Amino acid sequence: VRSAVTSPLSQFGSVNDLVTISHASTSDELRSEQEYPLFGRTIPSTTADAVAVVSYFREVLNATHVGVLYANDVFGTSFARSIQTEAGRGNSSISVTLVALPVDASANEAMASLQQLNVTGFRYFVGILFDRDFRTVMPLAYDMGIAGEKYLWMFTQ
Repeated sequence: VRSAVTSPLSQFGSVNDLVTISHASTSDELRSEQEYPLFGRTIPSTTADAVAVVSYFREVLNATHVGVLYANDVFGTSFARSIQTEAGRGNSSISVTLVALPVDASANEAMASLQQLNVTGFRYFVGILFDRDFRTVMPLAYDMGIAGEKYLWMFTQ
């Protein structure tokens, strides 16, 4: 079950004294014991993944700027914020530009989000997207000239 489903389900369960355990919900937002007092998970939060993503950009690619295109839901927003927070840590911080993509985005919505990334001039991107959004976004990114030979896209999930 995705974090976007687990979040309201866990809140409903807490009101009724029901424990919610997830094997797949990784949103960092779910760590709040005040909002989700009876929630537990068997998988790490997005924070651990963000550390690995930023480490790769920092240590392997020596990147100084990264664009993040994320699904605008609980999971995507939490993961994007975790990347931004982690990128600001350490001696060599990475500038991160976050761009939201509506869930189940139309081609026009995807183009608008991609245009925000295009104006940055960045070459490195992280896509926090679901499969259906990937299939909409990436052909458009290629046509726009921000995907291809001189660009690196890293995808989550």
